[in-house]
Amino acid sequence: MDKLGYCCINQTLRKSNIYTSRSLIRRTFSLHKASELALQNCKDLITILEWNKNNNINVFRIGSDLFPRITDKVCGYELDQLDSINDIKNLLAQAGKFAYDNNIIVSCHPGPYTVLGSENQEVIKASIKEILYHVSIGNMLRKDAQNLQFHINFHVGNKFSIESGERFCKNFYLLPLEAQKMVIIENDDKANCWSVSHLYDYIYKNTGIPITFDCHHSKFSRSQCILAIEEFHISKQTWSKKVLQEVHYSSSDNNNPKHSDYILEEIPEWLINDPDIYILLEAKEKELAVIDYRKKYLNIA
Repeated sequence: MDKLGYCCINQTLRKSNIYTSRSLIRRTFSLHKASELALQNCKDLITILEWNKNNNINVFRIGSDLFPRITDKVCGYELDQLDSINDIKNLLAQAGKFAYDNNIIVSCHPGPYTVLGSENQEVIKASIKEILYHVSIGNMLRKDAQNLQFHINFHVGNKFSIESGERFCKNFYLLPLEAQKMVIIENDDKANCWSVSHLYDYIYKNTGIPITFDCHHSKFSRSQCILAIEEFHISKQTWSKKVLQEVHYSSSDNNNPKHSDYILEEIPEWLINDPDIYILLEAKEKELAVIDYRKKYLNIA
């Protein structure tokens, strides 16, 4: 399968100081320095995509820290305030063209503080700001370059809340249409939280937002009377036949939600052989885990 990928950091290139998450602490923050670091982050994104192509890895999640502290409540700024914004836009356009020309799928995952179902209006405003920041990255790469995928991220007493789902749906429609088209949602990794089935019933039916299937998370959040393959097929119904569905796969050393360094078992045939999906391996060793899996289970050197 040529649609296995990894997330955010290339361990091999990181040893050569090539990465996309250079940042600043608040005490030393300046727009000039943020511009310099963002420029270097974007240069290195191209290098990472080139490395991926040369190693036949066609799926990559772009990290959220290309622009240091851009949505920070103290240091936050607009892209056009950066000295190097024109050069940055050119670099991201190059990155997007390179990905498109080489059939590399790119996506992004706004962080855990993106909570559209919150009860707090300030949190909702910050979440919308975070989403719009990621939309701007997508637009600079290419209009249809990425999905923006995140969790509902709101629970009451460690249990999914129908009320938070209703707020999520309401606040989702506060987003511009171009942002709505990019959003996808993911099942949780804890019992009684947002399973694929819950997301289908309370979010998808009200918004049409596609559901990412995280196979490892499904083990913990789905009802015991539902099989993982059934949840996968529920999620698959939410995706347009015109696009590939995003799926996540990871392993755990101790049968808990934490990710292991590598993939410790074969991915089920009903996933690995499905032509309509791509799979992000959420393993700590990143691209090394992809290469290890291909060698061990797919006989690909």
